[in-house]
Amino acid sequence: MDDESVDRRLREQAKASPNFGRLYGYQPLLAIYGSQAELTVLTNPNAAYVSAGQFGEVLAEEFVTRTRDILSERRSRCAAGTRQLVLRRRGRSLFQGPRR
Repeated sequence: MDDESVDRRLREQAKASPNFGRLYGYQPLLAIYGSQAELTVLTNPNAAYVSAGQFGEVLAEEFVTRTRDILSERRSRCAAGTRQLVLRRRGRSLFQGPRR
C-alpha cells in the first residue's frame, strides 16, 4: 500500500498515534487499524472491536508473509534430522507440534 492511496486524514491520524504510529513505516494498515481502535474504544466499542479484528488479521498476514521462508527452512531441517536419525519421530513431533 502506498502513501498516495491512503486518505490524508487517516494517514495523519495513524502516524500521530503514540502506540501505533511507528508501524506505519512497516505496514500502513497496522497503524491505521490500531489508531482507529485506540481512538474509538471509549466512544464506540463496537467499531473499536472491528478495528482491532482488522488489525489482528493484517498482523497475522504480515507474520506469515515474513516468516514463511524461516518456517519452511526449519521444517526441512527437522525432516533432514529425522532422516539422518538425529531426531527421533517423537522429538520431531515436539518441534512441529506448536506450529500446527
